[in-house]
Amino acid sequence: MFTILKAILSWIAVLFATGCKNTIYHKQVIVEGGLTKKEISDSSQERHYNQVRHCYEKYLLKGCRGEGEEILQLEIDPDGVVTRTSFLKKAYGDDDFRSCLKSYIMKWKFPTSKDLKPTKVSWPLKFMEFCR
Repeated sequence: MFTILKAILSWIAVLFATGCKNTIYHKQVIVEGGLTKKEISDSSQERHYNQVRHCYEKYLLKGCRGEGEEILQLEIDPDGVVTRTSFLKKAYGDDDFRSCLKSYIMKWKFPTSKDLKPTKVSWPLKFMEFCR
């Protein structure tokens, strides 16, 4: 509940501060290893969308502008714990933005792999602004 309220307040602050509405598109997720694309998508894209949005809105509130695509790469152990996060493509030169994303992502929990294999995920995120 607190996370949702924080995300809504952040969105309102960005709208008033910048005059822009923003959105994030989840593009095609690439999954290799123990978990399926459906298990990754069901676990991450809906549940953690507000956390990703929060980092983007913090970035915008710093006065930064721009649309772009970041490609996250996650490594998930067989127990569903994220063990490593990196960025294959960086749209923004802001390390605080990526640090914010990493701080959330490293806490994400995914299902246990049925075949006990680790999973590697490439997750493209497209960030867009719509200004008045």
